[in-house]
Amino acid sequence: MSDAVTRRVRLYPRSDQQLMVGDVGNVQIGGGFIDLDGVRVATRGPVPAHSQGARVIRNGDRWFALLRVRPTRTKTRSTRAVGLDPGVARLITTSDNVVYPHPTATKRLYALLRLYDSQMHRRTPGSSRYRESERRYERTKQRILAAQVDHFHKIADEITGVDGARLIAIEKFVIGPKIRANERYYRAVLEARWDLLTLILKRKAKSRGCVVVDVPPYYTSQTCSNCGYRVKKALEERWHDCPNCRIRLDRDVNAARNIRQLGIDKLTKR
Repeated sequence: MSDAVTRRVRLYPRSDQQLMVGDVGNVQIGGGFIDLDGVRVATRGPVPAHSQGARVIRNGDRWFALLRVRPTRTKTRSTRAVGLDPGVARLITTSDNVVYPHPTATKRLYALLRLYDSQMHRRTPGSSRYRESERRYERTKQRILAAQVDHFHKIADEITGVDGARLIAIEKFVIGPKIRANERYYRAVLEARWDLLTLILKRKAKSRGCVVVDVPPYYTSQTCSNCGYRVKKALEERWHDCPNCRIRLDRDVNAARNIRQLGIDKLTKR
């Protein structure tokens, strides 16, 4: 059971009384239905064929089955290293000049979240309209988290895949007082959920034989990745123009290459 991982499946019971929260021993799967100790419940989406047990949970007004399955281990064949630079305009930029954007649905969902939050502040706590806004607020939070988790798993799959990277260096982002002082930028940083992406990436990398190294975030954007010369830039400057070696790079790609080199240096010193 120690090698088992959890897969979450959305359940559609006929009524709340049909299911009970807790562990389930006998699980049968097939035909768009899942049988949990004799209770047949409809599902949606792909369901793992074999399960070693399950746990039924309720999240708000939705039901889920957490299935314990034995994963197929796919080891990374590549020996290359990659650096990852997290950002606000772009979720992740790699040292190979690959850009991973934010999930497309989250921008609209975060706007809805702020709308429902303002409605709750205007309405009387405990009233029917307040409870309706509260229900919509909680459901929108669940939709945002589901969209982010799905998107982050796809990114981690690509980075740690068979032809992915063996060494992954990622910038350990520190939220300092300057970021907190800029309310709009600080909110964008929190909504990006780099912490969740890093957690998913580390778990997937461990199962595939990859190494993830956290590097400090200092001067990765200002240092030239080609010659090491430090070029000061304002936050709105998106290009790195080095007066020393005359190289011109995207700011985030330059930072990702510095992160990759810092990760290699940190690993060799161990």
